[in-house]
Amino acid sequence: MANSKYLCIEDAIERVGDKELVHEMLTMLDSSIENDWLEFENYLNTNQYAQAANILHGMKGTIPIFSDNKTEEIMQKADALLRVVDNELVLKKTMEELSVHVQGFIADLKQWVIKQN
Repeated sequence: MANSKYLCIEDAIERVGDKELVHEMLTMLDSSIENDWLEFENYLNTNQYAQAANILHGMKGTIPIFSDNKTEEIMQKADALLRVVDNELVLKKTMEELSVHVQGFIADLKQWVIKQN
C-alpha cells in the first residue's frame, strides 16, 4: 500500500520472509487490535498504568513488525514511561503521540483489509 503512512507491508514481508504469512498475521491483528487499543485506553484513562503497560507490551510485540519506525519508537517510549510514571505531563504528551500513531496504524490496516476483500 503505497499511500499508507503507518502500515509498511513491504517492509514486513522483507522482515518475515513470507508474504502469505504476513497477510495472515495482518488479518489476525485486524480482528483484535481495536479491542486491545480500547482496553489500553480504558486503563490509561483510569490511571491504571501497570495494566495499560501490560496491554501495550503485547501490542509492542506485534505492531512494530508491520509499522513505520516512528510508531515503533513511540511505542517503546510509551512502554518505558508507563512502567515508571514520574512525570504526568511527559506521559500525557507521549500518550497523545502514541494515540495518533496507533490510530493511524489501525486506519491503514482497515484500509488494507478492505482492499483484500
